[in-house]
Amino acid sequence: MKPKSLILVGLSVIVLLLAACAQQAAPPQPAEKIVTQVVEKEVTTVVEVQKEVTTVVEVVATPDRSTDPRFGGTFKPAARALVQFDQALSSDGPSFEAMSLIHGYLYRMQDFGDPIPDIAESWEWKNDTTLVFHLRHGVMFQDGNEVFPEGQGREVTADDVVYSMERWATLPGSKITSDVKDVYDSIEAVDKYTVQLNLKKPSGGLFDQVNGLSNLAIIPHEAVEHYGDDFGKHPVGSGPFEFVEYVPDDHLLVKRNEDYWLQCFLDEIYLQIIPDDTVALVALEAGDVDFVSNVPGAEVDRIATDKRFNIYYRPSKTPRMIMFPSGVQDFQDKRFRQAIAVAIDSQANGPAVYGAVAEPGCGNLSKGLPGHVADLCEKYFPYDPEQAKALFAELGWTDSNSDGVLDKDGKPMEPIKVNTFNIAGLDKVLEIVVTQLKAVGVPAEPELVEFGTWSDMYISGAEDSQTNERRLMLWAGCGGPGGLQLCWAKDASFGKVLGYNDSKVFDLVAQANETVDTDKRDGILQQAEEKLFGDYWVINATGPVGALMASRKYVKDYGSRYHFDNVCTLNNNVWLDKQK
Repeated sequence: MKPKSLILVGLSVIVLLLAACAQQAAPPQPAEKIVTQVVEKEVTTVVEVQKEVTTVVEVVATPDRSTDPRFGGTFKPAARALVQFDQALSSDGPSFEAMSLIHGYLYRMQDFGDPIPDIAESWEWKNDTTLVFHLRHGVMFQDGNEVFPEGQGREVTADDVVYSMERWATLPGSKITSDVKDVYDSIEAVDKYTVQLNLKKPSGGLFDQVNGLSNLAIIPHEAVEHYGDDFGKHPVGSGPFEFVEYVPDDHLLVKRNEDYWLQCFLDEIYLQIIPDDTVALVALEAGDVDFVSNVPGAEVDRIATDKRFNIYYRPSKTPRMIMFPSGVQDFQDKRFRQAIAVAIDSQANGPAVYGAVAEPGCGNLSKGLPGHVADLCEKYFPYDPEQAKALFAELGWTDSNSDGVLDKDGKPMEPIKVNTFNIAGLDKVLEIVVTQLKAVGVPAEPELVEFGTWSDMYISGAEDSQTNERRLMLWAGCGGPGGLQLCWAKDASFGKVLGYNDSKVFDLVAQANETVDTDKRDGILQQAEEKLFGDYWVINATGPVGALMASRKYVKDYGSRYHFDNVCTLNNNVWLDKQK
């Protein structure tokens, strides 16, 4: 290691931090950063093949909470259905966004940008399979709870990162992402503030927005041991806000973590649970909530031009997809699945429900993302009801008595349930899909349930498929960077629970996970995407759908709500302009 050089930085001067991460670096710090103390840190930079370590001292004025108008207030966003707050056991987006307020992570992500340092202030690759994180000094687990009494919080150290990673990798029922599970070998604490992650093979996706290590919440073993299986109901972390209470189907309340390593402006965040996007928008317009994460499609243009609101376009565009349980006898014939696919007008369904935030396209991934296949719609998903009827006829299904229902050997086709939950316009997509299936003689029945019930049904899907349960699962997800790997790797839960098993797709996904070269990785993922959708085990109900998020005008410096709810980070710090 080269000798360290000391750089003193005056008041209000921010030093550019570079954290080497594969072929990308962490973003520069914002023009204004709020800390409460002088911080000394090692910052690793990479220049070609030579590594240089520099010690930087930052001295930043601490604002006065009693006079600075940005401090204080309760931020009231609308939240969709929440499940629990143990990161290792959760894979649904709304719960993760809520957890990201409470827990600390090695880094945070914002709108597909570079990683934002959090508990780790820098990192570098020692070689293709060895990643070293340098932890921030003075990060504290939250106190004032049953585990750490007020004033007795404990510092986050390398041992906590090791514990959290090992628990994530070994806990029964863990939602560890397949890209991490496939490459993870071991983790070790080099010293109190240095962690070394050892991989079995190179990984190209550890820093994806919704994949990789972005899902690793750093938690204290004392809290897990104290609460046991109820840790997810009483989370203790090191994030910007502390858990206060959760009332299922009503609200989650968190308060500012006074010991957080950044000074956050807000006092509290009251997440009002409103599963229905239309109801949430009404609450926003009435001033009952300050923020909504999904403006209904029919209202997008109106809200986007309404001067009462700030608007934010979510970068991820996620299709609404339908999956077939593989054990159902009829579903095992590719022609049956294809007939269902071409009976659905996926390219018209998106704009009909979501308006301007819907775009054309088929597959998991929208244009511009690794793995996107430009001509997937033309090859596999033309809207063609007559072709659907012809495919059914090949299988012996015709409407012989003109009653509008397909029959075979004198027996009508048994009803097929189309199952979804009332979030993000899926109820309206459900109505359209059922109508389109009935138009070709399929006796489709809508089944709209609460998210928790749908999740239970989905998880039990493999068992249902073995009992010939004729149910199509309609859902939204897996549309961002890393989405294909997240849902369709060998051990990924989305396909596994419904019996999906394709060794070629699994091998391609595994190969992509090991490929660091972005162009090569793109080509491999395209092959996997085409094989997956070309076999029709999963089909599109709509094309990619983005989201328009909106807040009241007095909400300032909001980051984003996609995977992470970025309320207080190095890049932004939400505050409420009480003058507006």
